[in-house]
Amino acid sequence: EAFVRLAGMMRPPENPRGWLFATTRNAALDALKHHRRASRRERLAGHVNGAREAPAPSSSLEAAEVEATLITLPAVEREIVTLRIWAEATFSDIAQLTGLPLSSVHARYTAALDHLRLHWNIPCPQAPIP
Repeated sequence: EAFVRLAGMMRPPENPRGWLFATTRNAALDALKHHRRASRRERLAGHVNGAREAPAPSSSLEAAEVEATLITLPAVEREIVTLRIWAEATFSDIAQLTGLPLSSVHARYTAALDHLRLHWNIPCPQAPIP
């Protein structure tokens, strides 16, 4: 969908990678909203008809733990961590996507990692002493 949009543009975006992140992020958020609304309607319809919803299978306990911990972060920090780790976005790309200054993106990323380390009781790696 993003590439179809790109092909239809008169002028290419100034920062294609940033544009792609923003476009796919917005599409993902729209899909998530749609899925949540549809799930809610289905749950309500199931309760009305007396049907019971089967529990969704989880892929692993680790994934559930990570998701539960990420949810404790503020939304902006959660987005920054997700973009940096899973999307492998640069801090510059994240700053452009979120509209935050580059220094704020880095500070929030560091704060989020500190929070996660404390939650999981993982010590901060120390640089070797020369």
